[in-house]
Amino acid sequence: MKRRIDQIVFYQNTPIKKVIKKINNTVDMTESRAFAVIVNKKKICVGVVTDGDLRKFLSKNSINNPIGKAMNKNFHFAPDYYSRHRVLKEFDILSNKSNYNIKTLPILNKDKKVIKIVNYSEFLEKKKITLPKQKFNRKTVNVKIPGRLSFAGGGLDFTDILINKSINILSVSVDKFIKIKIQNRKDYKIKVFIKKKIFMDTDIVNIHKFDNLIASTVDFCEARTGLNIHVISNIPPGSGLGGSSALTVALIYGINKIQSKKNLNIYKLIDDAYFAERIKFRIYGGWQDFYATTFEGFKWITLSKKKNLARVIKVKKDILSQIQKYFIFFKFGKERSSSMVHKKRNNESFSLNHVNQMNNVSANLKNYLASGKILNFLFEIKKSWNLKKKINPKSINSIIKKAEKICDNLGAISYKVLGAGRSGYFLVCANPNHHLLIKKELKKINFRSDKLKIVNSGLKYWRN
Repeated sequence: MKRRIDQIVFYQNTPIKKVIKKINNTVDMTESRAFAVIVNKKKICVGVVTDGDLRKFLSKNSINNPIGKAMNKNFHFAPDYYSRHRVLKEFDILSNKSNYNIKTLPILNKDKKVIKIVNYSEFLEKKKITLPKQKFNRKTVNVKIPGRLSFAGGGLDFTDILINKSINILSVSVDKFIKIKIQNRKDYKIKVFIKKKIFMDTDIVNIHKFDNLIASTVDFCEARTGLNIHVISNIPPGSGLGGSSALTVALIYGINKIQSKKNLNIYKLIDDAYFAERIKFRIYGGWQDFYATTFEGFKWITLSKKKNLARVIKVKKDILSQIQKYFIFFKFGKERSSSMVHKKRNNESFSLNHVNQMNNVSANLKNYLASGKILNFLFEIKKSWNLKKKINPKSINSIIKKAEKICDNLGAISYKVLGAGRSGYFLVCANPNHHLLIKKELKKINFRSDKLKIVNSGLKYWRN
């Protein structure tokens, strides 16, 4: 930060009147909100004060009291060894607990002394760049990104869980795609077309006023010129295939390609997409979709307190073909918000033991895949689904229970609902000889069979 940190650091015996006078002039450092860091005689941080703390204290007490009496002793901070990614997870946790009241964190060293602060807005990438006037050059970028199917680990990929225990996820790309074509404009208009129909017509100045994910993401990217954005998607909304996360990743990646010649680091891209969708636009959910749609084919995703990693797994074509023969996919239910299903998750309904069990299932699936043990792989999918129901009982409803009973009676090997649950896609693994009968019986409860295939695809772009 340009201004010195000591302008918002005060000893705990400093009069409140003096603190207020000073921090009223430093709000540009702290998200336009009054904020102060309080230290003792040894300059050890002992608390923080926000405008809310001051209002609450002064409603019953004198302004002549020392600031130490008004400070919050149970304050949030980040150690100086935290990476940018780890600080992002801290803001993620706070945003879901405090409704965005905490937008500034002090950074403390090992001696608990403040060395700097970090603001929520620093993740918004608000970089004001003045470009020299130059001849307009039309640029066109095309981005294509697939949907995903998660075999195990879904439902546990939330920051508040992985802060305590690492999560392993096995996921694969499927042949449902979002395609985006982005062109720069001579003016400052932002025009968005979905399946060739105009969806939004605004400009750079007013884009933030629109309450939709595309507008919020474009606003996050700080577009410096007008843009024409064409979106074509065959990923149904609320289908459990990771569509919203795929869209966010593709938009940020495409706009970056329009505005910069530098390659965007893939993990930085995913962090930005997570912040834009989960924290800025407030679609509550986990991390896996961003990695599962960006990386190609089968991938092993490890989510942990310090960092997240994704590794592509090479699978032999004959194994992939055999697995695909057992799969039948069904669409069912009405469009639902995965965010609402996830929000109903009750942390008391599962324990870290469930996390350990799911990690074991994920590991088994990966090993069976590598060794070509197809039937073992398919049976393990059912273990994953049964665990997910324990972790979040709200992911299942009466219609899913009927479908499960039909599949069990007809000898299905395994089944699971994709995504958050309750509606979307239902995967059935069964002997190919049983497929027609299973399709016939599930059709009676409005489960509509749909072609869905595993593909070796990930995030791709090209220029015209």
